[in-house]
Amino acid sequence: MSRPLDRGMGQSVRLGYTYFVNEEQLAWYGTLTILERLTWLDQARQFILLVETEETAKRRARLRHESVE
Repeated sequence: MSRPLDRGMGQSVRLGYTYFVNEEQLAWYGTLTILERLTWLDQARQFILLVETEETAKRRARLRHESVE
C-alpha cells in the first residue's frame, strides 16, 4: 500500500506500493525452492492486478509503453 511521506512544510508525496518484511518472513522465504518463490511472486502479481484501480492500471500501462484505452 502506498503511504504519504512527509516532505516538510506540511507537504506529502504518495509513492507506489510499499510493504515491510520482518526477519521471520525473510527466513521463511529463504526456505522456499526457486519454483516456490516464482509461484509466490506470480500469485502476488496476479493479486495486484486484480485489486488495482483504473488509475493505477493506466499508470502501469504508460510505464510499460502499453496502449492505454
